[in-house]
Amino acid sequence: MMNLSRPLRVLVVDDDGEDFLILRDLLSDLPQFRFELEWAGSLADGMRALARDRHDVYLVDYHLGADSGLDLLRAATAPGGPHRPVIMLTGQGNPELDLQALEAGAADYLVKGRIDAETLARALRYAAKHARQLAELEDSRQRYRLLFELNPFPTWVFELDTGRLVAVNDAMVDNYGYSRKELLGMTVLDLRDPDEQVRLQQYLSTFDPRERAAGLWRHRRKDGSRMWVEITTHPIEIDGRECWMVIGNDITEQREAEERLAYAANYDPVTGLPRLPVLEERVARLLQEEGAMLSLLFIDLDRFHVVNESMGHVIGDEALRLAAERMSAVLGEADGLARFAGDEFVAVVPQATPAEVVALAERLREAVAQPVEGDGYRLFLTASIGIARAPEHGESAMELLRRAEAATGRAKRLGRDTACEFSTEQMQELEDRLVLGARLREAVARDELELHYQPILDAGSRSITAMEALVRWNSPELGRVPPGRFIPIAEALGLMPEVGLWVIDEACRQLRAWQEAGYAGFTVAVNVSALQLQRPDFVRQVRDCLARHGVPGDRLEIELTESSLMENVERVQGRLAELKGMGVHLSLDDFGTGYSSLAYLKQFALDRLKIDRRFVMNLPGDANDAAIARTIIGMGHQLRIAVTAEGVETAGQADFLAELGCDELQGYHFGRPAPAAELAGRLPRA
Repeated sequence: MMNLSRPLRVLVVDDDGEDFLILRDLLSDLPQFRFELEWAGSLADGMRALARDRHDVYLVDYHLGADSGLDLLRAATAPGGPHRPVIMLTGQGNPELDLQALEAGAADYLVKGRIDAETLARALRYAAKHARQLAELEDSRQRYRLLFELNPFPTWVFELDTGRLVAVNDAMVDNYGYSRKELLGMTVLDLRDPDEQVRLQQYLSTFDPRERAAGLWRHRRKDGSRMWVEITTHPIEIDGRECWMVIGNDITEQREAEERLAYAANYDPVTGLPRLPVLEERVARLLQEEGAMLSLLFIDLDRFHVVNESMGHVIGDEALRLAAERMSAVLGEADGLARFAGDEFVAVVPQATPAEVVALAERLREAVAQPVEGDGYRLFLTASIGIARAPEHGESAMELLRRAEAATGRAKRLGRDTACEFSTEQMQELEDRLVLGARLREAVARDELELHYQPILDAGSRSITAMEALVRWNSPELGRVPPGRFIPIAEALGLMPEVGLWVIDEACRQLRAWQEAGYAGFTVAVNVSALQLQRPDFVRQVRDCLARHGVPGDRLEIELTESSLMENVERVQGRLAELKGMGVHLSLDDFGTGYSSLAYLKQFALDRLKIDRRFVMNLPGDANDAAIARTIIGMGHQLRIAVTAEGVETAGQADFLAELGCDELQGYHFGRPAPAAELAGRLPRA
């Protein structure tokens, strides 16, 4: 008999060691319960452990390589065997296998991937507890009456030939709602629904008297409510009549909890819509049909976060529920819409032409646009919708989803509240992201990146005052990849901190080489992304690069964008102050295209403003651009910040900007970006 003062000893019989580790980690989340888990990786190892009988409960996988876990289950429950509880594990729920296992004597069955810590612990503790009850019943048949009457589980005895109940205990009376007199006038068939009655008759006609566990059955209480009962049977003889004593364990709460968990895993509690996995299964089935024509719509409610932030999540959830209800009405199919995440939905539209799908998307957009009204509020929502079709845009649910989501992104860039179909251009963008992203991760390690430098000149003397370092990628497989193609992908995949660190280090190395060659009197500017600037170790990385190559801080310039300065202003201000303390120069790139806030020009102690090329390209003829350039130059000088004009391509532009008082000039008129070796003849000497 199990000693309750010690931990519950559990043997996991599974040919996948990772599944054992997952189960062990789940139970470690419940320190209030004590479990000792051991692992057997094959049926043979499990059989040997069963023969030693050192474990309280066995968790056994259905599939053990070429063997079946049911063999161990039968050995554990065989007459004369150890009669230890066995819980079967399965990768996917299969009612036929589950029934087979329960009929063979399994204490429970659990589906991998749907097991949480509490469910697992409850199953183990129940299995051990149930086994203990059975052991007590087997200890002494002379104590049958005492055990029968005081058993906390509903227990009854019925005649094998007639099925008539001849004895019931108090727990059965309490649990089933019938009086003792009523129960003793019933048969075991009366406890069941008609379909279960047929199943019981089939079971009784074929059952093996040596089998004790009869599996899981659905019973009916007097009030008509259903209950799930796990049945264990024992043959007994009463007054010369062959009878069976039955112990029923009501696991209705457990089953209902499992059903609730399964529902929560597959259905959204706010809208009642299926989650993506349910829709994904439907899409997979539809795609398997011959000549399948299918469209997937990715629906994103525009700026919905503003509703949650301003009105609260209660109103936000009601708006989501109503939007989902209206879209479902447009689709007309119960399983046609799923909630993807947050304010995003996915709709599947089978057997519709492209024109019909676009028209449907417009109706969905119009449905979302209807006012959402409540007590004291009225909301107006819009939706951006992306459309992808099979087989043109993909042959799997995930391919279609990615491409529909990309089309939604395009709809947002076009101003939101519209529907867009996935395009060949977007197909190229996605392919680029997949192909270039995979290769770009290795580019730094494989020494495929290089720096080109573009000179920045004094507007008056036209001598070089700085060099801007610009990263280039020369891939052995793809050739020279334009920065405009790989930089956005690096930013999207979060690779810019790694690429940016390489740029800073390489720029410092080149600065050292120029310094040793006798070139001086200029700085080297490197561009830093917002993601790179937010890293807590960014300042240390810059300091390490300068120290590694023996370069003074005042030879390096960090170029920032307006957007990067606006992300966590206090943190950025602290980082830039540290860089200034090291002597590093700071410049603001593309000024005039972002927030253009005068406040941060003062806050961040910048050394240089760079006028964006869009305000330079039409000079000197465009009066508006001339006014903007004049204003930026004057403002910069008032704040004692040098001003550099980018994109200077003609002598006329250079002379005009110099007349306006611009300090420095940069652009193709003075030279395109080039490798360091090609610029040596133009650099100033110390």
